[in-house]
Amino acid sequence: MRFTKPHQLSTDEVCKRMQALCDYWRAKYGVEVLWNNTTGKVSGKVMGFAFDATVSVEDSCVVSEGPD
Repeated sequence: MRFTKPHQLSTDEVCKRMQALCDYWRAKYGVEVLWNNTTGKVSGKVMGFAFDATVSVEDSCVVSEGPD
């Protein structure tokens, strides 16, 4: 499954916001996130739904990909 969300911000600003969102998910839901520059590996279980996904910040969009 692939989701794409366009943005008009700088890559640095989007990365900061995505990292802040992931920090919130970590604190609230125990989701694990490992960042490597502009790509994050997200995994965890929320409301009984387990997931593994990759979030990539690109120049004009944020892309989230994971298994269906």
